[in-house]
Amino acid sequence: MICSKVENGKITVKIFGNIEDAQNISYKTETVRKVIKHDTIYKISKNLKPGEMKIINPGRDGYEIKIFKLTVINGIISERELVDYQYVKPINAVIVLPPERKAKK
Repeated sequence: MICSKVENGKITVKIFGNIEDAQNISYKTETVRKVIKHDTIYKISKNLKPGEMKIINPGRDGYEIKIFKLTVINGIISERELVDYQYVKPINAVIVLPPERKAKK
């Protein structure tokens, strides 16, 4: 029940109800992040001398991000809704090495 009155140039509004029916609703966001590690691929090249190394691609980790909207009623999560999703694929590192030379006997 809502009651209001105007008195002496002031407005007063009162709200009455049962505490059992009261709800405190809030909205929050939750972000879940996951890093996806890249692999390293090694290749052999006869054009390289012993001890040399050539980085073709340094690589990059990927990631997955999920953003949720949470509805919280009286401190309890009542709804969890996915509002955004991003996936970036990892890129493998590529490193070129010289062929191994066996020791002479």
